Amino acid sequence: MNVLLVSSDNSKSSGAFLSMVQLARLLKDEYRCNVYVMIQRKGNGTELLERNGIPFFYNRAFNWIISIDQEKNLSFLFQKKIKETFNRIAIRRLNVWIKKHKIDIVHLNTSWTYVGAISAHRCEIPVIWHIREFLEEDQHDEIWNKKYGYELIGNSAKIIAISKSIYNKYVNILPKNKLSIIYNGIDSDRFYKEKHVILNAENVNILITGTISESKGQIQIIKACKHLVDSHIENFKLHIVGTGSEVYTNKLKDLVEKLKLTDKVEFHGFCGNTEQYYEKADITCVCSKAEAFGRVTIEGMLSGTLVIGAACGATEELIHSNKTGLLYEYGNENDLANKIKWVVGNKEIAQGIANCGRTYAKGNMTATINAQNVYSLYQEVLEKEE
Repeated sequence: MNVLLVSSDNSKSSGAFLSMVQLARLLKDEYRCNVYVMIQRKGNGTELLERNGIPFFYNRAFNWIISIDQEKNLSFLFQKKIKETFNRIAIRRLNVWIKKHKIDIVHLNTSWTYVGAISAHRCEIPVIWHIREFLEEDQHDEIWNKKYGYELIGNSAKIIAISKSIYNKYVNILPKNKLSIIYNGIDSDRFYKEKHVILNAENVNILITGTISESKGQIQIIKACKHLVDSHIENFKLHIVGTGSEVYTNKLKDLVEKLKLTDKVEFHGFCGNTEQYYEKADITCVCSKAEAFGRVTIEGMLSGTLVIGAACGATEELIHSNKTGLLYEYGNENDLANKIKWVVGNKEIAQGIANCGRTYAKGNMTATINAQNVYSLYQEVLEKEE
């Protein structure tokens, strides 16, 4: 089976890109697929492809996503026309490439990119479309022409939603019979820590990792830390791992200083080896408003930490409250602080919940399970084509 994966980004810190690389590696190694990746822009994600022996090629193209607040003035319309011209050239190039390599399936990795779908349809190749984001709800973005965009996505052979939350958003927009829920998979070889025991030391290490942005909710855990200190609980340290806009990151740092938490909160910046932080953490916090899946949730579980997540989006699906983790009311930092207080006061029960979370993630959310489900979908599509 010859598979072309089309990426909308090219960053080794992107969750979508990491998921694609894991899938490509397993399709190649476990299912003997000939997997290729089309890259639309320059970036450092290609380092991961090279490391895993996945062939890729560069075909300059632009995405069809814009900010909801984008002013559609003459300058914007002019730039849009230029990008569409580049994309028409990219589609013609891709048509030739697909035929040369006798591709059986074209698989778009996110809802951001579209040129691969047009090319596949022109070459009469089935399209699999992966939807990994809410767009409006989490990224404050949208497809430039929704009517055309949803029609093109709807013409796919199959559409993969990475969670029930994503499925529920699109089930009334896209053809229901083409939608399938396949949860993301996390590299268990990298994150699974069977012997990690939490809450054994006097000091409690709390971790929040990922892109630093308003939608990820770092401000909630910072304010929750203030509630903890005000409640005379001071034997903790919050570790914030990740990067974002300099303006918003500085806003959070200023808040830490204002709340007099500089000795309780540490910013670590970007880290390509986040497992080193999970190994030292007792609690992983997921404070996002609209998490489409939540790699951090499963990484935290696999690592053996107790995950406390906001009761919204896909986080609410992945965490079975008081069984595999804890849920708090999104936006309510007092409730989040109370959950942490409970953990500190009930360490043995919290350890048991963390262990259950680790077992659940290992049995249901690994990259191997994800690849198996995607490959089965490929087979189903190709059988219908025969």
